[in-house]
Amino acid sequence: MRRATARPGLLIAAGVMLLIVGGWTVFGVLCAGGMMVFANALNQQIGGGDELVLGVDPDVAKEVPSAPYVEAGVLVISLLLGVGMLFAGAGVLQVKPMARVLGVVVGAGDLVLTLLHSLYNAVLVFPVQDRLLGEEAQNFGGGPFNIFEAIKTGMWGSLLLQVVFNALWWAVVLFFLMHPSVSAAFDTADEPDEPRRRERSYPRREDFDDDDHGIPPPPDTGITDSPR
Repeated sequence: MRRATARPGLLIAAGVMLLIVGGWTVFGVLCAGGMMVFANALNQQIGGGDELVLGVDPDVAKEVPSAPYVEAGVLVISLLLGVGMLFAGAGVLQVKPMARVLGVVVGAGDLVLTLLHSLYNAVLVFPVQDRLLGEEAQNFGGGPFNIFEAIKTGMWGSLLLQVVFNALWWAVVLFFLMHPSVSAAFDTADEPDEPRRRERSYPRREDFDDDDHGIPPPPDTGITDSPR
């Protein structure tokens, strides 16, 4: 039986943050999958353009064939990491040592996945999208507001914001999980309870009479006459 221990504030904060980012990750993956299905169904109804290839524009997929597979892999891994974050957050709040290890693993995994995915998009995908948007802007003609430049700015801005926010979030969570007070709480929780010593009942001094010192009187034999 594990010893019950107090939960430091940093431990509670780390558990709550793991639950928040885990729920948000799972929700985001489900929404992304639903948007893919909805967009393809809408294209079939209105007959406008080719279907998206796993969420990737078909024109981009032609020039970057690996993009659909990368996006599908990122979604699957993100879903697994999100579920792991939920388990880790619940376990951390219950001061389970293995949950702390799981929290560090999924946090580092999500951070590495975000950095690699962002680097892939910045090097291979976004340059192609920039060029395609530039071609569409030439066909569209000028206007008071260049929506294509706004799309480019938002695309690169969201990429940078995602990397910075993800790095800061996991830096805080990992700092909380590795803090000495949190480590001490998990170490204490992992120790077994000391067996409770059985209390022995000893007679107290006041239980004895001062005259007989607790010695019972002789039994009555029924003989009243003394021998002559």
